[in-house]
Amino acid sequence: FPTRRSSDLQGNKFEDTLYANQSKWMRQSAADARKTIAAYAARQGMTSEQFNLCIADLELQKAIMEQQANLSRLYDIRSFPTLVMRNGTEVRKWSGADKKIFKELKEAFQK
Repeated sequence: FPTRRSSDLQGNKFEDTLYANQSKWMRQSAADARKTIAAYAARQGMTSEQFNLCIADLELQKAIMEQQANLSRLYDIRSFPTLVMRNGTEVRKWSGADKKIFKELKEAFQK
């Protein structure tokens, strides 16, 4: 679901709620997920009309998909999950569910 249009919501709490509850709505049917996400948006002040316009925005969806494809090529992303961190010109990438990722991430954040 595109979230760029949610930028006028208070402190982007909609996006925080969306990602914090991703494991719930990702397992729902498309119709139920849409209702769940619409409820998150409504709690943050988005009207149902605004939500429906956002969901129906094909130009926005195309832009998101193009950005995803471009970044996948740029960072050579071939599996999910993949985490990419940039610090200036330094780029670090972790892919898959390898347990050593957590150790490496902890070390990266301590720099």
